[in-house]
Amino acid sequence: MFTGLCAGLNVKRLIPAILAVFAIIFVSDFIIHGKILEGAYRATANLWRSDAEMKGQCIWMLLGQILAAKFFTILFAKGYEGKGPMEGVRFGMLAGVFYVSHYFIQFAVTPLPRSLFLAWVTSGMIQMILCGIVASLVYKK
Repeated sequence: MFTGLCAGLNVKRLIPAILAVFAIIFVSDFIIHGKILEGAYRATANLWRSDAEMKGQCIWMLLGQILAAKFFTILFAKGYEGKGPMEGVRFGMLAGVFYVSHYFIQFAVTPLPRSLFLAWVTSGMIQMILCGIVASLVYKK
């Protein structure tokens, strides 16, 4: 399966790029959701699992981060033009809009504070732009 998705790509550069993008997602998710937005989540605790329940679900968050990193990087590499970090910024902006679009739906159906919604959209865009920059720096044909 991995080989078919990666046909024509530099797999020796793709794997380190996936790992680097995963590191950005993992660390930034911890900073954003575990530190910066911690108070907002505590204030809306009725919407979320308890801390104990979340700890039991960590494998699903980790799997989601791995899948996001893998497919973000593969999509980046498929259109890679070798134009440097600005190519990563451009891709990150495009991927970011796709990535945060589901927050608009969640905001419509969940009683989230507008400030939390805006924090998710802003941090998601920044996160995807950072991922694009990292992908552009690590992946090279």
